[in-house]
Amino acid sequence: MDTLYHATGRNGFCGPVALSATFGLPTHEASAVIRHVRNDGRPVKSVSLGELTLAASELSGRDLHVRTYAKRHCLGDSDRRPTLGKWLADDLPEKVPAIVFVGSHFVAALKAADGSIQVADNGAWFSRQPALWDGTTKRRSRVRGCVFVDDALPPRKLAKRVARPPVKRTAKPKAERKVHLPDWMNRTLCGRKITGQTLVTDDGVEAATCQRCKDKYDYGY
Repeated sequence: MDTLYHATGRNGFCGPVALSATFGLPTHEASAVIRHVRNDGRPVKSVSLGELTLAASELSGRDLHVRTYAKRHCLGDSDRRPTLGKWLADDLPEKVPAIVFVGSHFVAALKAADGSIQVADNGAWFSRQPALWDGTTKRRSRVRGCVFVDDALPPRKLAKRVARPPVKRTAKPKAERKVHLPDWMNRTLCGRKITGQTLVTDDGVEAATCQRCKDKYDYGY
């Protein structure tokens, strides 16, 4: 991998932007991956280093590991938290993209074969467009951890949405209600027609009835 990607998409927080700059997918798709590994459907605003590592592992198709740095001398001078500038100069390998957790901020970084370093974030320190590292930062924040992404995948092509034609629905005619009467009730039919009401005897003879005859059938009086 020779260059970072220009982060695009609707989510503007640093975690999804770092994934977008590393893998080339839009930030809202990166947010969907984070929600998947979280098993939580809430919008992605803040993300931990562990959750971002799981999302990067999901996108790269391999298990990625986190390297963390101690805050004090408990692990020796070599493992103390370095500044971002020192980490980019000393610890970042060539042609291996990395997502760096600096303070409470995520930055995507990549060192080219000629030694130039590209960085990208959501615009808080740098920009979504990968820019060359000039050796300065807004403040001397310490690196808390990082994730190296070997052989990052190329950007995925998004499928274009095809507009479906509207479905034409035709109203179905209402079926005529038919009531089957036993033979002993045939004598109650008076011949007065009621709209939409047809009575059919057991002999198959259709006859119209009035409301009075219908009441006799429904209520038995």
